[in-house]
Amino acid sequence: MRFHRLQNVQIALDFLKQRQVKLVNIRNDDITDGNPKLTLGLIWTIILHFQVSVPPVPCSPMYLSVLV
Repeated sequence: MRFHRLQNVQIALDFLKQRQVKLVNIRNDDITDGNPKLTLGLIWTIILHFQVSVPPVPCSPMYLSVLV
């Protein structure tokens, strides 16, 4: 069971590396073992990366009319 968790976390970390998310000193066993500092650091890094790198979607009047 632990092997599967390690493998799943490694797949996620490889995906993040592929998307150029900066991962510093984070290994799959750190996340699997539940290291709270590294896990929260990873979550924060993911949030910052995708929040800053994704351009905002322009709001058109047609889009706003659908929301109302």
